[in-house]
Amino acid sequence: WGSYESVFLLAKLTTLLITAIIDPQNCLFRTLASKWVAVARQIILLLAMLVYFVLQGVFAPFLNPVNNASEWISRLNYVLTSAVALGVALDIPGSNILDGVVLDV
Repeated sequence: WGSYESVFLLAKLTTLLITAIIDPQNCLFRTLASKWVAVARQIILLLAMLVYFVLQGVFAPFLNPVNNASEWISRLNYVLTSAVALGVALDIPGSNILDGVVLDV
């Protein structure tokens, strides 16, 4: 349980660091086009969430299958949210609906 909590908190920290550091308004990326910085951030975030999703599925830290399924759905939510945000960053057709209804809820 202790190692699972550490990995879970590392996943949250990774998400926060990616979101905070790879930002179009950050002084490191201010000279680059803001759209492509946002796209790069979402790609990196999606890949990181996929890694944590696979780790959750492979290691299944709980003895109870219901708890493992609950955590699996939680990680899938992170992956899907990252994918939707990538679609919005790429400005795919219909992304106005995704940006307004799905991401603001």
